[in-house]
Amino acid sequence: MHVIDRSFPDIVVWDSHPLALGAAPRQVFIDGIAQLENPHVASKPAHLQQAPKTPNFDEEARLAVKYDGLPPLTPQSVGFQYVLFTNVDRVHMYSGDGNIGQILSNKHKSGHVLVKDGKVICAGSGDGVCSKTSKAEIESLKIVDLHGGSIA
Repeated sequence: MHVIDRSFPDIVVWDSHPLALGAAPRQVFIDGIAQLENPHVASKPAHLQQAPKTPNFDEEARLAVKYDGLPPLTPQSVGFQYVLFTNVDRVHMYSGDGNIGQILSNKHKSGHVLVKDGKVICAGSGDGVCSKTSKAEIESLKIVDLHGGSIA
């Protein structure tokens, strides 16, 4: 007869918040025994160490009842000519030869991407948005915080 000693709880040690996009286990302990012999550990920036924003479950339940559990899949108009994406980690775009290239990669600074009518106007780091854009156009844009996300 084999007796399992349950004095050690099963534990998973994560490299970031377990519900964050891209979270990976650093080590798994089952009955106090490490399960990963050589775990791959990648350091992640501080903004990925925060818990994801908790949704409004009351609102989601209300919408589920309203739409019989199937949300409307119709496209939504943004209503803005310009959209500024802030806190962008990476931007991947098709190049002229049909390959996908990375045009922005930020390790420590927050990236900004300005989009006009669905097309990327400019991308970069720092506070400057785009030298070609007038002040009136910038004041009428919609700002979307990607919280370290990527644009493809």
